[in-house]
Amino acid sequence: TSFAVSGTIPVIIVLIALDSTTATVSSVAVSAGLTSGTPVEVKTQRDGTGYGSIWAIPAPSWTGTITVTLSASVPWQSNAVLFAGADQTPPCPAADAASAPSNGTTNISVTCANLTADDASCGLGANASDGDSPNWDQTDTFANNTTTVNMAAGYGLGTGASSCTWGIAGQDIAVVAVRIAAAAAGGANPKGQCLTLLGVG
Repeated sequence: TSFAVSGTIPVIIVLIALDSTTATVSSVAVSAGLTSGTPVEVKTQRDGTGYGSIWAIPAPSWTGTITVTLSASVPWQSNAVLFAGADQTPPCPAADAASAPSNGTTNISVTCANLTADDASCGLGANASDGDSPNWDQTDTFANNTTTVNMAAGYGLGTGASSCTWGIAGQDIAVVAVRIAAAAAGGANPKGQCLTLLGVG
């Protein structure tokens, strides 16, 4: 699936959920005309078989393909969201990211550090056991429960918590969120381009 970049000083956030006790995301890469700086894994969280990983692709341009490579063949889901107006050094400071595991709950909330009114946050909620499709409580960009890992993803603008809600208390839950640092006053803003992938790797 092709991903097109627009806007000034952009960043692509790639959100990945896995159903595995050991598998990880080996790499995220761009190709087929899409160029960027080096993709970086910002934050991960695992609880049992539920695993979430967020990557930032700085300075993307043009149109092309985003490829996610896993360390093993496991059920997965992925969503990519484009933001403009993001600081590039780095767009998502690792120290500001937040995550939490949980079992037997219907809601998890985390708060990224150092958020300002001009920033944005982007995150995912994943569960790989009991529970229904999660919902990202701020602006939802993705929600799917058709594989053995359920994932919701989304973003929020400015300050405040990032949270995900399940209608049924689930097990093996991971919530991960990253801060998208604004390059200047006026803020980091979502551009509406959204690429969704799901399947069994």
